[in-house]
Amino acid sequence: MCTLDWSKKTFKLYFPFMKVVNPSDNIDLLKRDSRGNNRYWNKVFTFNERTVLITSEWYKESKPLFISWFNSLACTNGVS
Repeated sequence: MCTLDWSKKTFKLYFPFMKVVNPSDNIDLLKRDSRGNNRYWNKVFTFNERTVLITSEWYKESKPLFISWFNSLACTNGVS
């Protein structure tokens, strides 16, 4: 989920879906790509003791891929 390869294959994104961060770091800088464009939400999430940023950049063709991936998880409720 934090690699470019996984993100391209799973969601056709051109940057990692998630980015591992240290919450004490400057999140405003970490949410940007090498060109200074915002790619991640400001909000920091914690999963299994890892702190991550999640991409804010989505494309229309990524929506069905995200829904399919989400529904493949062990969830009782789907999303549409």
